[in-house]
Amino acid sequence: HMFGVIERKGKTVVCLVLARREDKPPFTDEEAARLGVMFRAVGSAWRMERSARARVAHTGAAWNVLNRLTLGIILLDHAGQIAALNLKALEVLKRGDPLTAYNGSLSLSLPRENLQLQAIIEEFQSPSPEQPAESSKALAVSRPDGKAPLHLILTRVTNGTAAHGDRRNLIAVFLSDPEQLGTPREEWLQDLYGLTRVESRLAVLMCQGLTPDEIA
Repeated sequence: HMFGVIERKGKTVVCLVLARREDKPPFTDEEAARLGVMFRAVGSAWRMERSARARVAHTGAAWNVLNRLTLGIILLDHAGQIAALNLKALEVLKRGDPLTAYNGSLSLSLPRENLQLQAIIEEFQSPSPEQPAESSKALAVSRPDGKAPLHLILTRVTNGTAAHGDRRNLIAVFLSDPEQLGTPREEWLQDLYGLTRVESRLAVLMCQGLTPDEIA
């Protein structure tokens, strides 16, 4: 048998064990040297895989948090394609008007506003040297039903360094509906102000603009 220590972490030791049948010759010093090199490579791969799993877990946890927000969040990759979005953004896109996803890209129903959106995305994809790295822009999106416009805030996010030293720019799009902002959750009102279930329900409906007669 030959034992190779892949990693020591606290009281945990990860080993790789190689074995030969009893009727085979023992491992030679030359084989042991070659296997030692292999063990180090396996140890490096093991640590990289564990780190990747941890990053995936952290990313999943982060998106679980973002899914609880009333603010829509959309992440566009360096090609302007939708890379990720939270549940609120998905809800808005499913309604299809005025914001839609066309061939994996964001699009607005009004041509003039859509041109503005695409110009901002193109600008953030290939920024000029004098443009600040943290630059962001806002865009009001008209709605045909007469409701208040949706608010889009686009912010460039640098995703590390790509090959050949190029910076890959991602774009974070924050989407808010002025008519749905400021509505608290019923259980929060109960906890914060000692309201009953019915009182907290009434407060939420009033925050949504309903009159007492409409609530009744």
